[in-house]
This record gives sequence, C-alpha cells and structure tokens, in this order.
Amino acid sequence: MFPDFTDLLEGYAAFLLEQGQHSQARHFLQQALKSGDTAHPYPSSSGSGTYRTELVAGKVCEKLFLYPNAWKHYEAAIQFKPDYTDAWKQLVPLSLLSGERLSLIALTCYHVHALSPMTLGYLVPAALNAREFEWLTTLSFAPQLPLAVQTIVQALLACAQQQEGENTLAPLEQLLHNPSVLSERSSILGYLWALSCRAGDTESAMKWLVSILPYRPGMLTIHHILTSRSDIKPALPDLSYAMQLLLQVGAWDSVLSLYRQSEDSSFQWCKLPQP
Repeated sequence: MFPDFTDLLEGYAAFLLEQGQHSQARHFLQQALKSGDTAHPYPSSSGSGTYRTELVAGKVCEKLFLYPNAWKHYEAAIQFKPDYTDAWKQLVPLSLLSGERLSLIALTCYHVHALSPMTLGYLVPAALNAREFEWLTTLSFAPQLPLAVQTIVQALLACAQQQEGENTLAPLEQLLHNPSVLSERSSILGYLWALSCRAGDTESAMKWLVSILPYRPGMLTIHHILTSRSDIKPALPDLSYAMQLLLQVGAWDSVLSLYRQSEDSSFQWCKLPQP
C-alpha cells in the first residue's frame, strides 16, 4: 500500500532479520534506500531511507559475507552524516581487516573537520591500537580533538619516527613539563612505561612504574606478572589498561607475556578501554 514508506520497509526488514532471512531483508532495505528521504509525504523517523538505513544494510551485507557492499553502505551513511559514530564503528574494523586502510584514510581526511569529540574518542584509540600511523596523523589534525590529546598523539608519532639508538622517550618526557597536558600526566607516564618495556629497559620501566602507582596502584601487579614474580590475577581494568598501552607502542614481548599469564581471565581484546 505504501511502497516508498521507508520506515515501514525498514520495519519489515527488521522482522525478516529476526527470522534469519537476510537476503529478503536486504531486498527491502535496498527498496527503502531507493526511495530515499520520504519525511515530507510520510512521518518518517530520522535517517530512514538515508544514513540509518545504509547502516542497517551494511550490517546485513556483513552477515551475507558481502564485505565490499557493506563497506559501500557504511561509506554512504557517513557521506549522509559525517559524524555518524555508529557507522564509523562498523567501518573501521571492516576497513582494517579487509585491506581498505587507504580508503579509510581518504574518507577520514575528507570529513576530519566534521568529526566530534565523541567520534574522535573512538577513532583515535582505534588508530593507536591498530598502529596505523598515517591514519593517526590525519586524525591529529581534527579541530575538535582536545589539545592535550592532540599533543600526546603528536608526541607518540614522534616517538615512532625515532631512529634506532636515539632517545625514543624524549618527545614524551618533554610533555611532563608542559602545563597544557597536566590533566593527562598519568597517560604520559603510562606510555613512557610501555616504551621502556618495549626497549627491554627494566630500570627505566621501574622508574616510570613508580610514577604511575599513585594514579593506578594495580599496575604493580602487572609489573610482577611481567617479571614472573606473581601468580596473582590482576584486576580487569588494570590488565586492559596495561595491555592497551603495550599494544599501542608495539611492545610485543610484553603483550604476549601478559596475555599468557592472563588466559583464565575474562579479558577480551575487543573491549580495550579508550584513553
């Protein structure tokens, strides 16, 4: 009766999805997208026929293993609404896992000025966790990125570019005397500890660990695990925090050591905390 009523089409697609009929659901979502924004003739909800429907269509394509199609749907959702955090959350892992990193960087570059602090709060840690420095560089120019975070990100990029034999900690150490990043002092200390672990410098790692303890007492347990002096299971927040720091700086030996000692915990890679 209403072949272009996008909310109705989307609702029926949702019903089909509950029945496991993904291909049929995709058909009705495509019909809704073909109709586009019908808010004028019908009382459609926000995003129906445009960015919201594109997001749902992308998720359905992933269930059907149509990954290139899913990527195009997420991209279209972002083109409709550049700061659509939910679409970025689907696009990023798909891009990184399917070799679309250059397309991800290009899309980010095109919309970087429209990204809100909330969306950047997901994208920046994702870039750090994936060690995608070119993408991270693009994100560092986002005008909505808090100054303290921007400063730390740029220091981490500088550390990554240091040549072998140089003081890789220098760009971060300098921030300890920068009043504009005083609120992020614990994060800076955490990265200094992680970089020391990567270098295998036990003395330096212990120095920074002592500085971290007033902020995160549980890091002492992490230290004991890494030095094989403890069978105590760390608290999940401390484990996730340490694992993320080590992962972001590429301290692979420490990452593996910590993971082996924490196999029985409920730690999940997909739930790494954000800075």
